[in-house]
Amino acid sequence: MSSGLIRDVFATPANIADTQGVKYICPNDAMIFADKGYCVGEAQEIFQQRNCHNGAIKKNNMHGKNKDKDRWISGIRSLFEEVFSKINNRAKYRGLEKVKFQVILDAIIFNVKRLVTIGSEPLFDYSTYISY
Repeated sequence: MSSGLIRDVFATPANIADTQGVKYICPNDAMIFADKGYCVGEAQEIFQQRNCHNGAIKKNNMHGKNKDKDRWISGIRSLFEEVFSKINNRAKYRGLEKVKFQVILDAIIFNVKRLVTIGSEPLFDYSTYISY
């Protein structure tokens, strides 16, 4: 997670909601950081079946809302949101197989760019100007 690399991708048809598609990507025994829509319904059942903790920020009117926990979750989620904000979420093609291919290529391109950033030296050495 700290590297910011994409490890897995999955594409579903447009007629399947994200909360229904979570069954394809949900790991076992993990914490899931997701949108508010994943707090109820089928997604919540899948999390329980796979022994996952739901790390979604609850809506203001939901029972058990904890603002301190939500603040902590927001800090963790920001790392993931940075990854997804740089990927175009629109399908360029029609047909599930073509869209799956597009998603895989987008992930590869993102990872290559990220690896270049991780492995590069800083452009400017600030340590000579910082006094301790």
